[in-house]
Amino acid sequence: MALLFMDSFDHYATADILEKWTAHTSATIVAGAGRNSTAGYRGSAASRNISKGLNTSSTTIILAAAVKLGALNQAFFNIGEATVTHLVAFAAADGAIQIWRPTVGGWISTGTGGGATMIATSVPGLLSVGVYGHLQVKVVIDDTAGSVDVRLNDAAVVTGSSLDTRNAGSGLGNLIYIGGQHDIDDVWVCDGTGPAPWNTFLGDCRVDARYPTAAGATTGWAPSAGANWQCVDETAPNDDTDYTVAAAAGVTDTFTVQDAPVAGAAIYGVQLNLSAKKTDAGAASIAAVIRHSGVDYVGADLNPSTVYAVHQHIAATNPGTAAQWTDAGFNAAEFGYRRTV
Repeated sequence: MALLFMDSFDHYATADILEKWTAHTSATIVAGAGRNSTAGYRGSAASRNISKGLNTSSTTIILAAAVKLGALNQAFFNIGEATVTHLVAFAAADGAIQIWRPTVGGWISTGTGGGATMIATSVPGLLSVGVYGHLQVKVVIDDTAGSVDVRLNDAAVVTGSSLDTRNAGSGLGNLIYIGGQHDIDDVWVCDGTGPAPWNTFLGDCRVDARYPTAAGATTGWAPSAGANWQCVDETAPNDDTDYTVAAAAGVTDTFTVQDAPVAGAAIYGVQLNLSAKKTDAGAASIAAVIRHSGVDYVGADLNPSTVYAVHQHIAATNPGTAAQWTDAGFNAAEFGYRRTV
């Protein structure tokens, strides 16, 4: 499925960034910095601040987020693989959106350094400081048949084809960076595989964190204190303060969660975020569980280490119907986890 990742920045704190993202330098999670007065990401340097490796072998990637620029003449997105940077999306001093192909490992901080080549641009005056706008950048990585499409608030503002969008490497888009001195919210990433609508632009979407509100049909894990759902309902992980534990495989917890935040709105996917670790060496695996109409649908095995990390499971469609989520389907479902090994 082509929906790869999403983030609201609401369910964790700055100290937890590396539990969900691959690397970060000058990034913080700030209460109220999001565009719906929720939490948001804030970059404090003009360089790459936060990165995420993606599980894809596609040469097409679509990276989108709500962006409030803190300064012009700075980059905001970077798409690449390993140590290779293919393309950088840049907010020019005149308010234009520019796409640059930098040196192999480069990040464009002033637009013209390090042998970078600008391969596409919008008209001037589209971007301004201090105002949230929704940006979607879709790239196809290729030496001669590459393309770039950028949308600002769902309007097409940059279009380019027959471009050299590949620097080196295999030409994959499996590593994203977000940088610059900007506020970021509502991140989502798709690739070019799978069915519509998840293989192209999804449009201006919000990403909302929803939390457990009560026990579901099964509460097999042992709580450290209180009820199971009360051990996993924190708005930021509290690690060993309270938790649930399963001593053997086959045990499941499911929970009811807060309703979808906007009645009737399209839901393009659900991402379960399981903050988990194993307590000792040896085999131990968990899986996300979605319960629909009395049936538990169990995801692929996730393999925690002995330190906490957020293990993610994407369900672009409702596994009980194989169709796109509806708010009624989401509200009636339960979500949880199972120890599988």
